[in-house]
Amino acid sequence: MRSLIEQNPTLLTIVAAAIIMTLVVIVNRLQNNLPSPTNKLFCRWLRVLLMATFVSLLLLLISDNTDYWRLWLAGLLSWFFIESFHYWMFISAWNKSEFPLFPQVTTIDSTDWPANKRFLWIKDWLRDNDFERKTVFKCTYMESVSHQLVVYENEEQTTRIYVMIMPDLQGIILDQLVFTTKLEDGTVFITDNVSLPFGAYYPEQWRIDRQPNKRSIVSIAKLHYNRINGLDVKANQSDYLEEYLDHYQTLEDLNVEQGIIHDKFNREEFGKVSSSGKFWLWLEMFTINYLGIARIKYA
Repeated sequence: MRSLIEQNPTLLTIVAAAIIMTLVVIVNRLQNNLPSPTNKLFCRWLRVLLMATFVSLLLLLISDNTDYWRLWLAGLLSWFFIESFHYWMFISAWNKSEFPLFPQVTTIDSTDWPANKRFLWIKDWLRDNDFERKTVFKCTYMESVSHQLVVYENEEQTTRIYVMIMPDLQGIILDQLVFTTKLEDGTVFITDNVSLPFGAYYPEQWRIDRQPNKRSIVSIAKLHYNRINGLDVKANQSDYLEEYLDHYQTLEDLNVEQGIIHDKFNREEFGKVSSSGKFWLWLEMFTINYLGIARIKYA
């Protein structure tokens, strides 16, 4: 066998490449079946390393360069270029599609609460910490694309928790949480683990801390309460739906003013977001998917 390999290095390279592609398929399945953000982050980096190795082996077959590590670096850069191009094409297609910038939000009576351990754990934590369910929103983007948002509030009305019930592209229902607290001076503290890229500006009076790699409601709650500890919080008397819709309108107006979002009259011709908006969205997709970091910008 050894003599065969020495006589046929090309065969060895092809076999190694086939093994690597098999591993890539396995990693992709793991990434799709494991909803944990940390697991997904690990799988993405493992896939990057495997694909860099695969591309370097292909280059080794077709080129005269025998410096493997230089070829591996070329493979790494090639894969990031492919991934970057894929993200950009996805954003460009979304930008020109009929998919709305913000969903249509309506109030519904019932909740399709998932019967899995994580959501049951969230429900138990909310009950044990005296959070009461106040309302349920249905956020509809298109007829077949929607998610639910369950609004909870503590007894003092100082903290609201939005529980997002939404499937990812593989149909796995994600548990994403948003904690909000208002201060007497009008500042709004928001702590969440939302993993969707935003890529735009937030109002200066909002203080955002986004942790897409955290899943535990205990960890997010601890982080939020530490942030507002000692501050002059106020009871939130705002109507739940009106406040939520007002947040959307605030974000839209601000980012139209900043040139990130096109105004409604130009969206059909130029798309929903500008070139700079596409760039910031593309960059945040990278930082969330490969670093677990959401970029926060204020204006």
